[in-house]
Amino acid sequence: NFWFSSYSRSVVRLGIECCLLINGWIYYYAHAMIDHKNQQDIEKLSSRAGVFDGYVVAIGASAGGLNALEQLFASMQIDTGAVFVVIQHLSPDHVSMMDKLLSRHTAMPVLLAENKMPIQPNRIYLIPPGKSMKISGDCLLVKPKAKQGLSLPIDTFFMSLAAEYQEHAVAVVLSGTGEG
Repeated sequence: NFWFSSYSRSVVRLGIECCLLINGWIYYYAHAMIDHKNQQDIEKLSSRAGVFDGYVVAIGASAGGLNALEQLFASMQIDTGAVFVVIQHLSPDHVSMMDKLLSRHTAMPVLLAENKMPIQPNRIYLIPPGKSMKISGDCLLVKPKAKQGLSLPIDTFFMSLAAEYQEHAVAVVLSGTGEG
């Protein structure tokens, strides 16, 4: 699995691992890169007892990313041991059928995230329309988007994922129009 790279360092920042152009979509594979800074951060990495210790793969996409997501999950093994979280830019009044549509392309359960929902491996979690989402420990935290100001649901989730899962965080951004 080319997505899963481990680093044994400690202060988090997101970085681009590689970029691929597939069917008109640009796939950015990112991971949480860690720097050796101090012993406290290294100890924090080993003090995650009771928290999911596999990889959490966050996939950010625009509302037009359905085809790319379908292709991704259709070609993926269903027993990777990873958790997949899909974060899309959706209108708050948009009725999402993403769970039903993605379910046609994978045997993994596809779930609409709820507040304090625990994550489990080999599942796909979707951000509900009009919501903001973070991850804390092994739970997804979902709340209504702010009515005012800029909403960056992908950035918000990626930052919480990098801080929480560090070397076990994987970020994928689907960018483009999907035109071949």
